[in-house]
Amino acid sequence: MDMTIGDMLEMQEKLYKAYGEPFGWMDYTPKNAAMHWLYMLGEAGEVVDALKKNSLDQLMQEGEPRRHLVEEMADTMMFFADTMACMGVSAEEFSKVYREKHEKNMNRWKRRAYSPPFFYVSFR
Repeated sequence: MDMTIGDMLEMQEKLYKAYGEPFGWMDYTPKNAAMHWLYMLGEAGEVVDALKKNSLDQLMQEGEPRRHLVEEMADTMMFFADTMACMGVSAEEFSKVYREKHEKNMNRWKRRAYSPPFFYVSFR
């Protein structure tokens, strides 16, 4: 089942109401956005760890290594949604800007030949 950005924001709000308030988690205010973003970066680091510590064959087939990778990706997205909530970014606002940025990127390299980034990372 596909999830929307709105679904993610709603689920995080539900999680916060159930556990955040009773346990004193950081609330969804602009002053806490940077901390939520830092937690997100920590989770992104765990995605990198999963990519480094498993073979591509393991990660591309059903099993625990792939499940763990996707779980860390989900953790990353949860803190991304928390940061959106802190800054009052709605699903609609994000979607609009995302689409605009996508269109900009689609037109960015039309006039010049593409060259890969100056670095290329390859995992096993």
